[in-house]
Amino acid sequence: MVLIGLSPGGYAADFANFGSGSKMVESQSARQHTQTFGSLHYLYQVAKDKMAREYKERWNIVEDLQQGSQAFVHKVEDLSGNLEGLFVLKRLRNPHRLARFVAEVSALQELNHVGITRLVDFDLEVERAWFVQEYCEGGDLEDYVESGRLVGEKQSFDFLIQLCEALDYAHTKQKLHRDIKPANILLRGSDGPVVLGDFGLTFPATDEGERLTLTDEQVGSRFYMAPELREGRLENPTWGCDIYSLGKVFYFMLTKGRKFDRENFDDVSNDVVRLTDNIYLDHANNLFRKMITFDPEQRSPASKIASEARQARRLVEGKYPPLLVRHYSQCKYCGIGMYQPVASDLGEYSSYFGYTSSAITTGAEGLRAMACNYCGHIQLFRIGGTGGDWWPRRN
Repeated sequence: MVLIGLSPGGYAADFANFGSGSKMVESQSARQHTQTFGSLHYLYQVAKDKMAREYKERWNIVEDLQQGSQAFVHKVEDLSGNLEGLFVLKRLRNPHRLARFVAEVSALQELNHVGITRLVDFDLEVERAWFVQEYCEGGDLEDYVESGRLVGEKQSFDFLIQLCEALDYAHTKQKLHRDIKPANILLRGSDGPVVLGDFGLTFPATDEGERLTLTDEQVGSRFYMAPELREGRLENPTWGCDIYSLGKVFYFMLTKGRKFDRENFDDVSNDVVRLTDNIYLDHANNLFRKMITFDPEQRSPASKIASEARQARRLVEGKYPPLLVRHYSQCKYCGIGMYQPVASDLGEYSSYFGYTSSAITTGAEGLRAMACNYCGHIQLFRIGGTGGDWWPRRN
């Protein structure tokens, strides 16, 4: 019997026919038969393993990373020597998800931005399609936050700005991501920068071309999915769906891993100011109001969010008291209403509180006057302090 090539299929065919009609087998002893049988099996297994660990005679698997419902993910190295370092190879697991696989490769071919994972190689014609992209050593944002590695509000703002820039580029290329969540955001280094990954549900922002529909795939995670995608209200979603999801990701970062459903970021239990013990993060609430809204038309584009995030970052770092704060404290007089900021000039009340007019109207000394939204009672609060010392009532 002659062994031809290195194809596992070829070995298997010869191996299966062994002993069925070979005159050589009839003339061999049982011992020779066993030795030959074992040798063929060994050679077949070696060839099979080689094919399973190498792709295109270039990409060698050095570590298995994960196994999902759609693809096998491996860490690979370039045997050709053209590229140094490590890369990630995704191999299709479920043939029914080929459309998503092709969509991701197609999107990565068109998108060339520092904030988007880089496509290196691919083969969509083989039985189990695969592609290779850059390896991000910092892992995904979900693990980064939940493991406690994200430090300080500044880093959260920095990551938001980086993601806005990547999204703005993708949107100008008429590409919607539709699946933005912490698990699909990667850190290129151990502490960033962040890059957008997993464009398998990417969606043309125009009516041209084929695309995955809501009936083809489950779009996004329920905590991050825009309401129009979740409820199927729009056949042709806009860039606003990505902005909504990004707002949820920003909240996830600021609160060190907290999630909430729907648009309830301003509920007392979800208020980022209370959860972080940082009154200055009310500047972030101003961003949420332009991102996490039910109506897509009320969301700001990525370029504008990036600009306002830079401004908010400066205000938070500089500890500038927010101009529009909400104090979730029940009125001490009527017991019904809640204290809310008052926009009118309250200088006339300054002597009553024992402060100069400018101290109240300009926010000097961290003071704010609030009014009950039911009975109108005016109360002065001090912004600052820690824990339960926010806005202590001054008698």
